[in-house]
Amino acid sequence: MVDLTVWKKQQVRELKDDLDRLFAEFARDFGDKLFVEMNGEAPFLELSETEQDLKFSAHIPDIAPEDLELGVSTEYILFEGKKGRRLNHGNGSIRQCRRFFNKIRLPCRVEPEKVKAYWKDGILQVILPKCRGPKFHKVTIVSLG
Repeated sequence: MVDLTVWKKQQVRELKDDLDRLFAEFARDFGDKLFVEMNGEAPFLELSETEQDLKFSAHIPDIAPEDLELGVSTEYILFEGKKGRRLNHGNGSIRQCRRFFNKIRLPCRVEPEKVKAYWKDGILQVILPKCRGPKFHKVTIVSLG
């Protein structure tokens, strides 16, 4: 009989990320270049976890940090950006707008007011401190009779 392997959430998430990356690379390598430019290429996103924090990163070349918006709740991170440009086409020009939007459910609750975001060389790094679990105080039970 074949033994079944139980996958943990992290393993499933890693498989999904690998498949997303594979399809993005395929589209980038073999897709119609004009189609990719006109519709906007999704940024490469990564979410990792340490004991204290979640770490979100996005590789977005050719976009300025002023063109990005980031929002965080206790359970989600919202990430969007846009960049417009004009292309000369024949005897006219075409205005293109590259837009993307991602709403990502986080694997655990975070403290939005403590989130820090950094930008360097086309890479956005976001540190999301995890919520600490509720602390319980031991209560002594007094017998009344």
